[in-house]
Order: sequence, then structure tokens, then C-alpha cells
Amino acid sequence: MAAPSSNSSFVPRITQLDAAELDYSLQDLIKSQFLKAAKYLKWKWLVTYDAEINAALRLLVWKFTIDSSRASVGQHLLQTQYGQDGGALTRSRSSLLALLSVLSGWLKDRWDLISARIVRKANIHGEEVGVFLKWLELTIKVASVANFMVFLLRGQYPSLVERLANVHHVPAARLQIRQVGYEYMARELIWHSFSEFLMFIIPLINFRRVTSTLSSFLSSSSSTPEVTSSLSPVHLDRCALCRKPPILPYHIGCEHVFCYVCIAMEAAKDNQYPCAECGYRLKESNMRPVCKMVK
Repeated sequence: MAAPSSNSSFVPRITQLDAAELDYSLQDLIKSQFLKAAKYLKWKWLVTYDAEINAALRLLVWKFTIDSSRASVGQHLLQTQYGQDGGALTRSRSSLLALLSVLSGWLKDRWDLISARIVRKANIHGEEVGVFLKWLELTIKVASVANFMVFLLRGQYPSLVERLANVHHVPAARLQIRQVGYEYMARELIWHSFSEFLMFIIPLINFRRVTSTLSSFLSSSSSTPEVTSSLSPVHLDRCALCRKPPILPYHIGCEHVFCYVCIAMEAAKDNQYPCAECGYRLKESNMRPVCKMVK
């Protein structure tokens, strides 16, 4: 499907499709700005003549783009333009392209209304006329699909309108081979994959447990302390987890106290939670209020 490199007038398929998408986006943007400017008018009038408004906007865009410079806005951005077999796009061919574009868009917007009126005026032969119009609509859709398949095969005439007008995309300037920095792309892909991995794994890490494990590992005490029956007052001043004065202080068997909420949350996560200060492991039988031990 790739075009030969010797063809200097070749424009990549993706470039032609991107130019068309940019043109559609421009028309939508202009229409939205028009509707904002006309929001204080009667909306019934805007809805009734929506197809005519779209046709007028298409004609206006053609006048200030293709008619003056042989290229649409999307083509300008992608450095392409319209041409024909004989060379540059002529004024008559540009006018034919505008007529087909505006007329096809208007017929697409008004097709249901036009077909209904034709069927009503046909009287006796209304049913046959309705069937014929449905087949005509289906034929146009099939022709559009067939034209697009041919475009994918040969790389010219992405729309049926352009084929009927016999205009195609040509480079506005000499095409240059794009130099892609693969080292930069590889670095970006690696960093993107690593950041996604971190976003997945970080919520699964119990940082409090990691902190307590590291604290117990770095603690100077290398052996598990024995359970004591009396508490030193210095250890009653703060919770070993939140570092604040303990609320409803609880004891797990070592010389440190915890808020009930703090130690209960850790016990729910790990029934052998090690003390953050000394590394003594929690036992359910040793978890009791400090007030009872003092008594």
C-alpha cells in the first residue's frame, strides 16, 4: 500500500485523512461560535434553517481558504494543497469542488425532508418513488464506502466529492523525510510504563507496616523485650504510632502504649503487628487497656 518514493506528488493517506478531520473540526468550531453569537435570536429560526446555515458556513470557509490559496486550513497545517492532473488547481475546478461539497452536505442534512415531499407529490406512484429514493440513498452510501476502499488501496481521493471533482492532494512544498529520535521515544515509553506500574503498586503497599519493620530492624535492641508489668511514665506520654498523647491508651505487652484506634487498625491489618518502637510483636492476649495494668 505504500507509494513509491519516486513519486514526488505523493501525500500519505494519514495526512489526507487528518486534513479532512481538521477541516470538520474547524467547521464545528465556527458553527459553535455562530450559535453563541446568535443565542439571543429565536431558536426556532436557527433549527428550521440549520442545513442552510451549515451550507453557508461551508461556502464561507471555501471562499477564504481553497478559493484564495488552493488549500484548506487542515491542508495548510499539514503542508499540502489541492491539485489536478494538469498541475495547479484552476478556479473552475475549485468552484466545482465547492459546489459539490456544499450541495452534498445540504442534501445530506435535508434528505429526509426532500424525500418525504417528493413522495407526497408523487400521489399514485408515491410508494415506487419512495423505494427508488431509498435505493438511491443506499447506492450513494455504498459508493462512498467503495471509494474509501479504493483510497486505501491507491492513496488518492479520500472522499467521493473529490473524486467527482477530479482533485487530489499534492505537497505544498518538497516532502522531507522525518527523522524520529528512537532513543527519546524509548525513554518516554519506559518512563510511562514505570509510572503506570507505580500508580498500580503504591495503593497496595502498607507503608505503616513497612515503616515499623524498618524501625524495628534499625533499632538498637536486637532481642525481643520481655513483658513488663509496670510502665515507665515517659512511655505514657505519646502513642507509638501517631506520636500524640494517647486516647484510650492500650498496651500490647511491651513498654509502649498506643491509641486504641491506632492499634486496632494495625491489628486488623496484621495480627502480629510489631511495635514501631521496639519491634515487640502483638498478641491478642496481651492487648489490653493501660488503666487495668496500672491497677
